[in-house]
Amino acid sequence: MSYADGAFTFTLRNSRTDQTFTNVDSSAGARRASAEAIVESPRVPCGAVPGCKGAPTSPVQAPLLNFGTVSYTHLHEGRDQDGTGHPKALAITMTTGTTVRAAPSKVDGSHFTVTWNHA
Repeated sequence: MSYADGAFTFTLRNSRTDQTFTNVDSSAGARRASAEAIVESPRVPCGAVPGCKGAPTSPVQAPLLNFGTVSYTHLHEGRDQDGTGHPKALAITMTTGTTVRAAPSKVDGSHFTVTWNHA
């Protein structure tokens, strides 16, 4: 995520294939105080999940696909427009009950990883 000339640019790169996806957008009211990196499974109709026992159209959490380890790099702690700064990174481990589905590493300088553990 970067900001220049009133526009935010988000770029996602597949390090295996070197393919990139970039999206540019603007927001006059954005405070530029934080950004998030999220790995999650979507909600889908029960009928799309093998072995789901609910009504076919009922929404359920999809199994988390095995994505291995995803790296987030080139992170920078900065300050918002007011110069007040923002909180340190907050790592959240994805769980279902006591089962860890995906776990982040500690932020190490300007990068961190998220590793798949369980569907």
